[in-house]
Amino acid sequence: MPKLLVNPSSAAAWEIQLKPGPNRLGRGEANDFTLTDPAVSGSHCEILVAEQSVLIRDLGSTNGTYVNRAPVREAMLREGDRIHLGRVEMIYAGEKAPVPAPARAGAAPAAPPAQPRKPVAARVVAGTAPGPAPAAAPPAGAPKPTVAAAPPTGVPRPTVAATPPANAPRPAA
Repeated sequence: MPKLLVNPSSAAAWEIQLKPGPNRLGRGEANDFTLTDPAVSGSHCEILVAEQSVLIRDLGSTNGTYVNRAPVREAMLREGDRIHLGRVEMIYAGEKAPVPAPARAGAAPAAPPAQPRKPVAARVVAGTAPGPAPAAAPPAGAPKPTVAAAPPTGVPRPTVAATPPANAPRPAA
C-alpha cells in the first residue's frame, strides 16, 4: 500500500498507510488522518488512491497544499514527492518503495535511495560542442584549436525571482 512519511527529518516521524479510495487529511477529527499543526486546515486535502495512480487534491485550505515546493490544487503523486500541508512535511512512498528512516539527533541526514543511472554514450567537455569524435589526431606541428573558456563579460545572465508565492506558508516567528 502507498504511504506517507510524516515529518521525515525529525525524531518524531510517523507513517500514514494510505487505503484504496479517498484519504482525507486535516486538523479536524472527522478526517481519516489528523494533523494537529495549527497551519493545517480543518479539511486540508484528499489523497485518492486508485489502482494505477495516486492523486492529491487541495480542499480549499488556508495555507495551501504543496508538492515539491509548488502550490497545487490537484496533482498526481510520484515516488519521493515532498508534500507540505502548512508546516507539515511528508514524503510519498509507493507500494514497494523503501521509506527513509527518521533522522536521529546529531546524525547526518540519510542519503536518498540510489537511482539507476542511464548509460552515457559520450562525455562532453566544457567549452566544446557535442558531436562525432575526429577520425584521427591532427598531424604533428599543426596549430591547436582554441576554445573560449568562459562567456564574454558583460553578457546579462537570466535571473530568477526569489519571492515566494503570495499564498506560501509563512515561517513561525
